[in-house]
Amino acid sequence: MSRVLYLSASIANAAMNDRLRASLPPRYELILPQDFTPDVPHAELPRAIVDRCLEAMERCDAGVLMLDGFGIDCAMEAGWLRARGTPVIGLAAASTHFLRHWMVKGCLDALVCLDPAVAAAVEADAMLAPLPRALSPGWEGVADAFDAVLPWSAEGT
Repeated sequence: MSRVLYLSASIANAAMNDRLRASLPPRYELILPQDFTPDVPHAELPRAIVDRCLEAMERCDAGVLMLDGFGIDCAMEAGWLRARGTPVIGLAAASTHFLRHWMVKGCLDALVCLDPAVAAAVEADAMLAPLPRALSPGWEGVADAFDAVLPWSAEGT
């Protein structure tokens, strides 16, 4: 059974977002809003894009918040998912800047880090240290790390 993950990440970060999708095996379907968001200035985006994102978040099993480069829209999505009781997993590759955003940290249910230094900073953070977390040996191991921290396994239990 495939689990649906919604990626909350900057669309400007499309190459990294695509890299995450490519690293996930078929047991995960990753929804990327960049796939259905037109390439137009933000002032020209129609309300229908917001509705499409909300519909995608409603059907996901978990949200993934790309912590290396998120913005206010991503923070809203994390809060929305949290309010609905949908697990939110933070993914941190190389930056600890997200540690300064305590409201965003408060929306996380688990973390996956790709760098030991980032993992050490997370472990030292009072709000994040109690959460399930995993250190992935690279992009290829992210799916296994998700399995380790999410409240369900890849087998659908």
